[in-house]
Amino acid sequence: MIHLVIVSAFVAVVLFVFVDAARRYRATPGTSILTAFEGSASVLWARLLAASSALIGALAGAAEYLHAPGVSEAIRELLRPEYIPLFGLVSAIVFEMSRRRTLGKGDGG
Repeated sequence: MIHLVIVSAFVAVVLFVFVDAARRYRATPGTSILTAFEGSASVLWARLLAASSALIGALAGAAEYLHAPGVSEAIRELLRPEYIPLFGLVSAIVFEMSRRRTLGKGDGG
């Protein structure tokens, strides 16, 4: 039962990120997805990280719940421990680049 609750929470996060992005995009007069996040590449990157992490968690959890070991093993292969530092490094670099872009606009954040 707790497994189903965790998968449901992951699915809820993914849905929230995409629905909120669509709502913001429609409400913003600009045509760029970046304008939907108040021009902040940092916020956009954080939302992408949250959605992708939750999606991976939901897929892995659903695969285990549905007894699909092939899917679970494929996801686990991508999430091997030696890849975690690489993921952290890439995330940090992209976050810093996006933050510098936002700060470079002169609006202070």
